[in-house]
Amino acid sequence: MVLALASVPAFAGTPVQGHFQVSVRVLPSPTVSAAMLDAVPAPAGAMRLTRTVSGDSYWIDGDAEAVSRRWRDTMTARGYRLVWQSGDGRASTWDDMHQRVDIELHDVLGNTPATRVIVQATPAS
Repeated sequence: MVLALASVPAFAGTPVQGHFQVSVRVLPSPTVSAAMLDAVPAPAGAMRLTRTVSGDSYWIDGDAEAVSRRWRDTMTARGYRLVWQSGDGRASTWDDMHQRVDIELHDVLGNTPATRVIVQATPAS
């Protein structure tokens, strides 16, 4: 912007004053996210499909209602507190003293009932 103003003859020799602002967003380290995801308990029979910086994806045999109950029992047994749950039970938020965990359940197409579960963990606020 200063270069553009300096090239305009009317501003030649006139001091230019201004300011600019810089914002920085620090993203979590993948190793921190991995450690937080490792701390999230998964029900027996859960098979992790993928892991990204933002979360894990699991395959669990059973329909979403049954998987929701199993996941709820597992989280409660490990000391997590249910903060929010959708009306259909397919999405929930849990927390403990260290982290917040968001869980989403999605039906898997096929002849045998199965559910894909997406788990995201963030530091507790």
